[in-house]
Amino acid sequence: MDEDARGWLASRLLELERHTAYGAEQRVEYLLRRARVDGVLAELPLLDGDNERRIYVLQALKGGLDATEKSRLLKAARRMFLDEAEWAKVLNSMPA
Repeated sequence: MDEDARGWLASRLLELERHTAYGAEQRVEYLLRRARVDGVLAELPLLDGDNERRIYVLQALKGGLDATEKSRLLKAARRMFLDEAEWAKVLNSMPA
């Protein structure tokens, strides 16, 4: 596969991830390594909907954030959710 084909495939896979949250565990781990909470917060508006945002937020909460980072993530993410039921799922599914 040449360079152009690899670039095309990479962009399609990222698009698939943003539409379905397939591979969210790996993507969120990457975002947290790269930019911590800022990386996840920058990605949330690029996702297709609240279901995908819920998956990302819950995955990030499992990612070893400290209390301040968790609070910042939840406060900022809350403003991005349009569906109250999806936000309730976040709150009800938060890891201890």
